[in-house]
Amino acid sequence: MQNTMMAAQTIASDSMIYWDMNDGKIGMIDVRDIVDAATAVLTGSGHEAKSYILTGHPARSFAQFARDFAPVFGSEVGQENNN
Repeated sequence: MQNTMMAAQTIASDSMIYWDMNDGKIGMIDVRDIVDAATAVLTGSGHEAKSYILTGHPARSFAQFARDFAPVFGSEVGQENNN
């Protein structure tokens, strides 16, 4: 999830997100949620021989992220594919 912050500079300067994803979607999870889960497993009991799948929100495209960023920047944010 934190990787989306790499787009902040071009969103601010160009109102554009540049990623090599076309219309692909990606599922993201916040690193803090991963840390919380790992801490619970490593310091708690009852996790022996168990595995957990950590996931965030449903997969989304960067076009969807661009629409989410628009209200924050007060203008439309586009997406350009660099492939």
